[in-house]
Amino acid sequence: MIDLDHFKAVNDEFGHPVGDRVLCAVSEHMKCSLRRTDVLARLGGEEFAVLLPHTAADAAYLLAEKLRQSLAALRVEGLPRPVTCSVGVASTTSRWCPASDVLLSSADRAFYEAKNSGRHRTVIHALPVSGVAPLPEASSSHSACRLRRRD
Repeated sequence: MIDLDHFKAVNDEFGHPVGDRVLCAVSEHMKCSLRRTDVLARLGGEEFAVLLPHTAADAAYLLAEKLRQSLAALRVEGLPRPVTCSVGVASTTSRWCPASDVLLSSADRAFYEAKNSGRHRTVIHALPVSGVAPLPEASSSHSACRLRRRD
């Protein structure tokens, strides 16, 4: 989960057109930074989710940090300051896939921890193995673990 820090202040200080440009620039930047198999979704407001299938926790954390740092270097017309974000990463090491609400809840807790510990940082939480369902076979066309792909 990725949440832009102090986004309400961007809208309040620089106007909603600048806020819209920030959201578009951030979305495009993240989309271009991800693999074809990754899923990017806007959850609402300035909050995004990224699903990284078949990605180990350390690799997910490194990608989250790369995104966080590269977003801070992003320049948006009309915004004289960097775009910072707080990131929560949830991961499991088993071949079992937790229900999507469990995964999102864990990422959400990690992201709030990042916010509460000063913002503009990444926090990772590992999920317990219990209470999860098996990953679908690669040929399966339907799955509780599958989210909509960005196009």
